[in-house]
Amino acid sequence: MFFFYLVRISPFIDISELPKHITEYLAAFVSIVLGVILALIFRKRVLKPIHELVEATERISEGDYKIRLPLTGLKLIRMLTKKMNTMAAELDSIETLRSDFINNFSHEFKTPIVSIGGFAKILKSNSNLSEEERREYLDIIISESDRLANLSNNILTLTRLENQSILSHKSNFNVSEQIRLVIAMLEPKWREKNIDISFEGEDYNIYADKDLLQHIWTNVIDNAYKFSPADTEIKVAVRNIKNNKLIFTVADSGKGMSEFEAKHAFDKFYQGNVANKNSGNGIGLAVAKKICELHGGDIKIKYTGSGGSCFEITLPSE
Repeated sequence: MFFFYLVRISPFIDISELPKHITEYLAAFVSIVLGVILALIFRKRVLKPIHELVEATERISEGDYKIRLPLTGLKLIRMLTKKMNTMAAELDSIETLRSDFINNFSHEFKTPIVSIGGFAKILKSNSNLSEEERREYLDIIISESDRLANLSNNILTLTRLENQSILSHKSNFNVSEQIRLVIAMLEPKWREKNIDISFEGEDYNIYADKDLLQHIWTNVIDNAYKFSPADTEIKVAVRNIKNNKLIFTVADSGKGMSEFEAKHAFDKFYQGNVANKNSGNGIGLAVAKKICELHGGDIKIKYTGSGGSCFEITLPSE
């Protein structure tokens, strides 16, 4: 109150007429008051946001990835807060994917094993089954066994590739011809849905691991088949671009992907379309991405929407 009183009467006071010690006391008092005000402002604008950042960092280190802070304080502190919020969101996403990976891994292995065991027990214990029922149950056992074997092979392949940094079995071959052979190999599948698969592009040679590239074409084209309705078209194309690179595209005519599905399409065990979960295991695209990276290339979803999705694979030709 005394400070505000001084402020009010200060226009009417001639400081030069005051005694020297009064002037010094007054200057000291004003300095203290200003110091307190500045300290309060500094604490509110700088120290408080920093303390909040420290506390938030500690909570993140303890596994709380849901925390978010408001963007307050000085510009630099707001930038740090924004970065921390982004980091927390990414960690939260990774933790969700890790949890989903474990759950999906367990589910994908458990489901066919339980199915095989269940139908095998029925065949063993029930002698009154008709021949048609026996054949049906045996077909299910064979199908689930193939599914389990395919899942195991994909996981083993992905594990091997993730621990691999050098390709030692590269050769020069006609990659266009390889893609045509993969399309022909998958013919029994796409003929069932009356899907027309077209291939456009010249013959191009590539220096790569032939067996691994076949994994890419098989997985990506098979993925397009799964998500394409009957009586539609899948377009496969290859073209050469500058810097000795080849671009391959596989476009389907399905319903497309959401932004979230496109973002996580290459994550292990991720399956976006619930209706098609029984037809895959969420490993194929992860394998394809790793193979592309080993070759110094890339795979991405070029576009997605009501007209379907298009996968674009870029690989060096030499």
